[in-house]
Amino acid sequence: MNFSFQPTAAVDGKVLPGIKVAATIAAVSLLPILLLSLLGRHYAGALHGRIPFELTNFDATAAMLWSVLPGSSHGDSWLPMMHALDILHGPDRNSLYEKLFFGAHVRFQYPPTALLPLHLLSAIGLLSVRILNAINSLTFLCNAAAVGFLAWRLFRPSPAGQPFPARSAMAILAGAAAFLFYPLVRAHLLGQIQLWIDFLFTMTVVCWLLEKRLAAGLMIGLACTIKPQMGALLLWALLWRENKFAAGILAGL
Repeated sequence: MNFSFQPTAAVDGKVLPGIKVAATIAAVSLLPILLLSLLGRHYAGALHGRIPFELTNFDATAAMLWSVLPGSSHGDSWLPMMHALDILHGPDRNSLYEKLFFGAHVRFQYPPTALLPLHLLSAIGLLSVRILNAINSLTFLCNAAAVGFLAWRLFRPSPAGQPFPARSAMAILAGAAAFLFYPLVRAHLLGQIQLWIDFLFTMTVVCWLLEKRLAAGLMIGLACTIKPQMGALLLWALLWRENKFAAGILAGL
């Protein structure tokens, strides 16, 4: 299956060069974010006392970038997971959820398989919230690069030959969009493992686009160790006879 998009567009019967299409898409995409950010700044004084987090995309992105070097201490996912790991290493390992939910009142919504990376980090003495958030920063950057690659791969030059900057512009725009997508940025600020799931899904799309069905399934299988609901894609693979994709999912579980 071959996906490609021609970096041109017709407006009033005229064909715009690819670079102008990229600029138009950038303006249409960023203008609403800019307007909402300006409104957020205007009402920030009245809302900051009630809403204890960044109100706009740009504020959240700025906060995220400032937290990368010193390392964030937020552990929305990490602290419950580290607590769960402590229980698994103790005598109450067979009553993990009872101890967390009903004993400690800790919100831990992941399967035990999600704790394997933390167990490996603990085994080499590198388990901490700041290290996990540093891994999140790297994951965020890799995800942005993967999204940029997808755009670069999809917006191929036409057989007639369109300017190469159009393709590069779309890749840069797509990669930059990750830094303004509030759910991704917020997950980074809070210290959530959700970024790992997002990256694995992006890599699934990359592998699928490159006709690497087994690798695509493996990415979904790894994601299922954190979020089992994504296992529904195994049923889809079986129904559509995507055997390599299904085998990859099973291999990653």
